[in-house]
Amino acid sequence: MNNNISSLYNTLQDGVNDVQSRIAKTSNELASGKQPLSKQDASVVARLSNTALSQSGIKANITNANNLIDVSQTGLSSVATILTEMKGLAVQISDGLSNEADQASLLRTFRQLSSQVDGIAATTNINGNNLLSGGQSISVVSATDGSNNQTTTIQGIDIPSLQAQINDLPFDGGSDQIKQSATTAITLLNQFISNISSAQSSLTAAKDSLDVSLSTSNDVALKAQKTVDQIQNVDITALQMQLQQLNNQQTLDFQVTSQLRSMASSILSIFR
Repeated sequence: MNNNISSLYNTLQDGVNDVQSRIAKTSNELASGKQPLSKQDASVVARLSNTALSQSGIKANITNANNLIDVSQTGLSSVATILTEMKGLAVQISDGLSNEADQASLLRTFRQLSSQVDGIAATTNINGNNLLSGGQSISVVSATDGSNNQTTTIQGIDIPSLQAQINDLPFDGGSDQIKQSATTAITLLNQFISNISSAQSSLTAAKDSLDVSLSTSNDVALKAQKTVDQIQNVDITALQMQLQQLNNQQTLDFQVTSQLRSMASSILSIFR
């Protein structure tokens, strides 16, 4: 009989040990918020985590490119306004109705405005990237599947070269030469303003494309992370209920094993 009690006690003790092990495992999962993964699940989580991480770089690239476009658009708007003012001055100079002093004042203002255009082109940049000076184009990595990259090209405009054609006009000759230069300036300024408008449209199209890529990148990252969370994150509510049940089972097991231990001790005392 004592052997039966001892056997039952050992069986129950094994159960107690198992419950304690499960309590420790459940407590660890609750603390970390993660559950143990199979090799297959771990491989999927690693791949999807890399996908989500790669999208972070893409989003940073697009954000930086959009900032550069915004700054460039502001610069182009300022240049367009100045060119329009210069055109108005050129019209006044070309009509020959101003006296010599007024014409000199008009030319002085014309040159000052031209200098402002050069300054805007030179200083409109972010981190050394300038879309208004030298006709620089920038290729932005705007999408990736983790292996293959897709780029979006942003085309700049060479304002200094266009402005140089106006700066090189001979306004220092006689009245007829000045009038002729002013007439030529009007033609160049009209073309210049048209080029500015085209550049603004091109930048707007590039930003629209980048915004679509940014939205796609966000979706890819969110879906990848959601799948990762579904695979590795624990169900907190379910685990808390499970832990409570295990604690209850552990309490019951302790009571039973304690009683069996007491019974075994009582039986042994009879045969002493």
